[in-house]
Amino acid sequence: MNDKVVQITNHRPPVSCTPLRPLLCTLVLVAGCNGDPTGGPAAGGDARDRDVVPVPVPVGASEDAPGPPPSEPARLSRFGEAPPLRGLAAVHGLRIGFAAPHDMFELEDSALYTSIATEEYDILTPENSMKMTYLRHVPGRYEWERSDRLVAFAEAHDMAVHGHPLIWSGQVTQWIKDLGAAELAALMREHIATVVSRYRGRVDVWDVVNEALVRDGSLRDSLWYLSMGESYIAEAFHIAREHDPDVTLIYNDYDVGWLNPKSDALLERLAGELDRGTPIDGVGFQLHLETDDHPGVDSLRENFRRFAELGLDIYITEMDIAVDWRADPGTEALKQAELYGDVLRICVEQPRCRALQTWGLGDRHAWRSSLKAMPFDEEYRAKPAFRAMQRVLQETPPTPRAPR
Repeated sequence: MNDKVVQITNHRPPVSCTPLRPLLCTLVLVAGCNGDPTGGPAAGGDARDRDVVPVPVPVGASEDAPGPPPSEPARLSRFGEAPPLRGLAAVHGLRIGFAAPHDMFELEDSALYTSIATEEYDILTPENSMKMTYLRHVPGRYEWERSDRLVAFAEAHDMAVHGHPLIWSGQVTQWIKDLGAAELAALMREHIATVVSRYRGRVDVWDVVNEALVRDGSLRDSLWYLSMGESYIAEAFHIAREHDPDVTLIYNDYDVGWLNPKSDALLERLAGELDRGTPIDGVGFQLHLETDDHPGVDSLRENFRRFAELGLDIYITEMDIAVDWRADPGTEALKQAELYGDVLRICVEQPRCRALQTWGLGDRHAWRSSLKAMPFDEEYRAKPAFRAMQRVLQETPPTPRAPR
């Protein structure tokens, strides 16, 4: 067969694949991932030095047909014979990303860490830098340096920014905890207005309220709830919307990914908030998982479906999968890879799923580093989990994204 060859870039904005464009959307899926099974050299050259990915065009297709203007051809990931994850995910209209540590630019291996991050990912969450304990260490002053730098870094590398979090009961400075109810309510309003306004047009998604529920689905006795009652949730969203009309506003929590009492309660609560006009655009599902203890992917798929039916977007915000250190490492790596792949596939197939982010990048600096929960190991070698993510993005047919 006399195939023609064209080159397709992996640096494009997320696109939706419609039934009218099946060929265009499948062309970029042909690159294999048959690289070095050990993960390849993590410290290889700049991604721009990689080989171009050839994409066959069936006989009869015209190279002269109208199309987008020429752009830089797709480059191979340093980890194998496929484009980086961000390019593969863009075919599906998805973003794929990571949580950036507060000290990312001071790490001893910062150059390697940031180069992998910018090559593979296109959405960044500041892991800690936007939390109150970091932004508001002392009364009357904001500490913007770290969060500003992370936002600027994301912008310089064509990454979206997922702000995290505006209101949470954790990591709150002691002087804030010591405030009275009226003072605390005023501080919440001022804090949301100040932070959202500062990053208006630069942060794409905000975790407005984080972890407001306990495991049985009831409201947590947080300082915000005890001071303002349950109305603080709606008020937080309204204030955020007032100060950035275009940003995506989501509620973020753990243990709500599967069918269980907590996700049941969250579904009911968010349905009520939407009925009352609270501007909630989506849900962030924290997926801190373990290879030997998870409810199964069918439950995850069904749970995503019912939140999507409310018109809410789906964000997988904090994914990691801990392995069992007592078991065989090779077996655990394969179990971890299977679960990473299954979750990503569900996201690809769910029209309202917008992004998947791991809670860290490699095992060395991740929140659950001792549990080896990341797709890259401590030396930044790609694990089977990374390969599984590549394969899912290459092999799963694109699903059109739901309109926003």
